Formats: sequence, C-alpha cells, structure tokens
Amino acid sequence: MEKTGVTDLPTTGFEVMHGGLPPLTPGGVVAIRVPCMPDYFRVCRLLISGIAQRLHLPWDLVEDLKLAVSEGCNLVCGNTISVDASVNLRIEVKAETLDMSLDGPPGGARTDAVADGEEMDMSSMGLFFIQSLMDEAQYSVGRDQAAHLVMVKNLNDDEDQEDGDGG
Repeated sequence: MEKTGVTDLPTTGFEVMHGGLPPLTPGGVVAIRVPCMPDYFRVCRLLISGIAQRLHLPWDLVEDLKLAVSEGCNLVCGNTISVDASVNLRIEVKAETLDMSLDGPPGGARTDAVADGEEMDMSSMGLFFIQSLMDEAQYSVGRDQAAHLVMVKNLNDDEDQEDGDGG
C-alpha cells in the first residue's frame, strides 16, 4: 500500500476537543514562576486549563480551576504588584486528585485574608470563592510574610464514593 502523505485527522468530538491526545498519567508535576502582575496570571490560567483538558475534565470543572488559580494568584500576591516579585504555581497530577500550591513573595501576604465577623474584604471574598470551588483549600502566612495557598480538587466523578459502601 502506497503512502499518500495524508495524515489521519481526529473525527470524533472527543478527539477534536482533546486534540487526539491521550490523557495525562498520574505522577506528573508542573511548576511555573510568574511576576506578581495580573497580566501574567493569565499564563497560570492557561497552564491549569491545558492540564485539565489533558485530564479530559469537563468544561465547567476546567473553568472552576482557572477561576481558583487566578483568585489564588491575586490572594498570595496581596498588594504586591511588581515584575520584581513573583508567584510560584506548582501543579501535581495524582491518581485521584489535582494538587495545586501557590507561593507569594516575601512580605506580600495579606493578613486580613480571613474575614472577621460579618465584614469581608476583597481578599476574603477571593478565599471564599476558592474554598467553594475546590474540595480542599488552605491559606497560611509564613514568618517572612509570604502567603502560601494549597488547593486540592478530587478528580472522581462520583462524590458518593466517600460515603463508603453505597448501599
């Protein structure tokens, strides 16, 4: 049989949506450092979007992850908007979870990120969004006043698996 030089193109919607690529395998870690400027937070959104799409996650979950990462970047950078300061994003693909951590610059943490009483400022609202979108979210401030945010999203479609026997 003679080769014609024509390549096979994806034909199903699934293949087109995911570029015909197989899903990512667990165990991979991706890390990126970007300046603490909102224009660069888009790179982090693009990174998590690409990983989520390679995991063949539904579009609504991809959008939730993008929102959580961009809110997380805003939160850990605090009031520090500078090309000299940076935020580090680390994403780990595990068998059942997608683990993400964000580290802000020293001195950039907002200590008012956790709401007191009924009044919430913008950073508290961002943390509230993150906590509602992710299965786990932990915000802390180190001795150097650098913010650290850990987010975990379960990749299982069936939330009832945590209940045990299901019967």
